[in-house]
Amino acid sequence: MADQGSFLRAILANPTDDLPRLVYADWLHEQQTDETTRKAEFLRVTATLVKASDAAARKKLEEQLGKLARFLPSDWLPVV
Repeated sequence: MADQGSFLRAILANPTDDLPRLVYADWLHEQQTDETTRKAEFLRVTATLVKASDAAARKKLEEQLGKLARFLPSDWLPVV
C-alpha cells in the first residue's frame, strides 16, 4: 500500500512528469479530508497549468493555485 512519503519521493525523482502528481492527487482525494481534497485539487490544477498555452487560462489557473496554496502546509508546497 502506498503512503504519502512514497508519492512525494516519486514526484521528487521525476519532477517534470505529471503522472506521479496525478496518481498522488487521486490517492489524496480518496483520503476524504478537507486538507487532502485541497492538496489533490492543487496538484490537478498544477498539471493543467503546465499544459495551458492560452494566457488568460494560465492567469486564471495561477490565481486558483494562489487561493489553494493559502490553505496548504508551507512545507508541502515546495516538494510538489
